[in-house]
Amino acid sequence: GKRGVELTETAPSSELHHEVGENEGFTPAKPKKKFKKLWISVTKEFKRQQIGVSFATVNGKLLVTKVNPTGLLRGTPLLPGDTILSINEVNFHVDPDAEEAYRLITSAGSDVTFEILKTGYAIDDDMSGTGSKSC
Repeated sequence: GKRGVELTETAPSSELHHEVGENEGFTPAKPKKKFKKLWISVTKEFKRQQIGVSFATVNGKLLVTKVNPTGLLRGTPLLPGDTILSINEVNFHVDPDAEEAYRLITSAGSDVTFEILKTGYAIDDDMSGTGSKSC
C-alpha cells in the first residue's frame, strides 16, 4: 500500500508544475496607448507672476503648447502636447476654454495645481489652436 501513498503525495506538486507551465510565455494584451495622469503644482511668489506656460484649445482639448525654459514650470514633467484636465480642481475636460484657464491661473493667489494627461501630442509651430494664451 506504500506506493499508493507516494502517488497521492506527488500528484499536487505535478499539478502545480503543470499550471506554471501553462502560464509561461503568457503575455496579457497590451493597451494601445497608456495615458498617464499627473498632478503638477507651482507656487507663485506674487499674484501677477507668470508661471511660464502657454496653452490653446486644440481639437476639443486644452493642450500645453509651450513651457518657458526659465519659468516656474521648468523642470516639471509638464511638456508641450500634454492635455490639461483641470486647474485648481476646475475641470477643463468638457469645456477646454483657454481664456477661462488663463483667468484661473492669473487670479490664483499662490498655488496653481494642474491635472494633466500625458497624451504626447506632437505640437507643431503652426498648430491650429484657438485662444492661445501664455501665463
